[in-house]
Amino acid sequence: MSRKDVKNDCIICEVAKTCLKRIEELSDPNNNPKLTPVDGYEGKIFIHDNSDMNDLSQNIEEAKHIIDAGFDHIKHIIINPHIIEKWLPNQEYTFFYKDGRKLYGDRKGVQGESGITSSFSRAVNDQCDKVLLIEFDTQFKQNRLRLDNIAKNLYFRLNDFTEGRIFECYIARDGYVVRFDKEFLTSGTKEEVKKRIIKLLEPMRTKKEG
Repeated sequence: MSRKDVKNDCIICEVAKTCLKRIEELSDPNNNPKLTPVDGYEGKIFIHDNSDMNDLSQNIEEAKHIIDAGFDHIKHIIINPHIIEKWLPNQEYTFFYKDGRKLYGDRKGVQGESGITSSFSRAVNDQCDKVLLIEFDTQFKQNRLRLDNIAKNLYFRLNDFTEGRIFECYIARDGYVVRFDKEFLTSGTKEEVKKRIIKLLEPMRTKKEG
């Protein structure tokens, strides 16, 4: 079955062998000649020789922000090769975790708070995005974020986390990154969780000067 129809079941996906082989080839980045470490982030961020040059600068920048935020469950991040073969996933990142997980992730630049919803919809429809990075850097032109709208739209996607479609979501602006996962979104009532989301995002409400 095509990856559009397998409902997140890699076992029955027709490109699973190719996909898993690609991930395994990235598992030992220090001994992979096609991977180059990012200066200052050796051992943490690697760039594939065939990465998409159009998005490379921003993909590196956002990966740096995630590492700088100190999420200690991440082992390293690969900026993936650009894939144009039919049906193969073409996510920007592969996240490698200290617990052994290896998950595809994609960066979504949004123009406004409603972009939270469309970013999740696109990720879920793609089937292979397990890590979602939503950034307000490349396309968002306003000075202030409406954090209540972000909290509402993020909580609305709760089922994507509880049903395993999304493992984690990062929201980023101006170098500040916040991580959300199932445990966080199920840690209280709807209103309690939304208030916690707003509190965590408060430092990115207003764009930094300069």
